Amino acid sequence: MTTTTQPLVQVQNLHKKFIQGSTATLALQGIDLSIYQGDFAAITGPSGCGKSTLLNILGLLDTFDEGSYLLSGIDTRPLSVNQRARIRNRHIGFVFQAFHLIDTISVFDNVALPLQHRGERQSSIKARVEHCLEQVGMSHRHDFYPHQLSGGQQQRVAIARALVGAPELLLVDEPTGNLDSKNGDAVMQLLLDLHRSGTSIVMVTHDQRYSRCANRHIQLLDGQVLAAQQQEVA
Repeated sequence: MTTTTQPLVQVQNLHKKFIQGSTATLALQGIDLSIYQGDFAAITGPSGCGKSTLLNILGLLDTFDEGSYLLSGIDTRPLSVNQRARIRNRHIGFVFQAFHLIDTISVFDNVALPLQHRGERQSSIKARVEHCLEQVGMSHRHDFYPHQLSGGQQQRVAIARALVGAPELLLVDEPTGNLDSKNGDAVMQLLLDLHRSGTSIVMVTHDQRYSRCANRHIQLLDGQVLAAQQQEVA
């Protein structure tokens, strides 16, 4: 897919440390990274190298100590908690390894949550939720509850929830980590289909098979970018 020349995500000299007692752990050390509209970027590296920390910062779920992060040209550093939440709701979809669906409400209502937080009209919410459930092949389960679904089905619902707000950027953290290989392959095929339809994706994965599905591969080691390269989509 052809990318535009203006970065959707622009990170420069990003640093993040975690302090526990008198011990400081450097999670990210001088990260430089640009993600463009139309990219499918896979972030890989060993456990503890900073992959999820970087994804959480890109998703405005965590802050950083030094450097800069521009999202669609917006400087995220001075934003308040409420401003970050609003921008996250409008610009970003997040898919977690552990699904994070609410068991006490239906599939439909789980997917509708981001739009309800925006205060959108019920008619608009209904149309958008139905469209996204159809995209992920879960329309026939809209009245089910998460505990009635398989792991693969729950991840599809989580992807629909991430897509419902029409985000500019889809962030995906180990989307196959809790799935068997069959369901993992199905979820990856869904992500590939979304990318081909125009969705920009940044995915953290430990699985080299799935990292080859992306058109960009970013390797982290000890909180630094070891390599970043374009690659042919497998």
